[in-house]
Amino acid sequence: IGINEALTLGFRLEASKQRSNYGLESAFRIGMLGTVGLQLAQSRDQESGTGNAGIFRYSYQERGFNFHFSKYQLSNHYLPIWINSTSDRTRSQNLAGIGYGSLSTGTIDLSTSSTQTFQGVESNAKTLGYSKSLGHNLTFFANLTRITGSEPDKQLTLGLNWYPGKNL
Repeated sequence: IGINEALTLGFRLEASKQRSNYGLESAFRIGMLGTVGLQLAQSRDQESGTGNAGIFRYSYQERGFNFHFSKYQLSNHYLPIWINSTSDRTRSQNLAGIGYGSLSTGTIDLSTSSTQTFQGVESNAKTLGYSKSLGHNLTFFANLTRITGSEPDKQLTLGLNWYPGKNL
């Protein structure tokens, strides 16, 4: 619900026979300094009990330049509805990125993330991305990612997004 032009508040709820998950969400503009988002959530499971989660997001956009940062932290017993197993779940994640773009050249961005699981496994990823509108309904994108940690990897993703029409 938009409270005013600078503040949006929300509530979410998911439930199954064994588990519920609910939370409060907010997004607010800090004048010309960007946008902050906060989310707090709690889960209750018949077997594992109660868990908590928190997410902080910040983003700034000015003309073609953008910057974003996010951090989320989960307690050991926090379980989303869609998780079937408690093995090797994410405990925390930090993400930061910076980018620049224009209609004529496309958008290029660089991001880095750090993830830690409850079992102590850490991984880091660095991604270089590019996207460019190729016309009214078509966008090309490419991402090159290098992952370090317990399972190092390099990934190249190329793709096209096609939007068949307005509101589709």
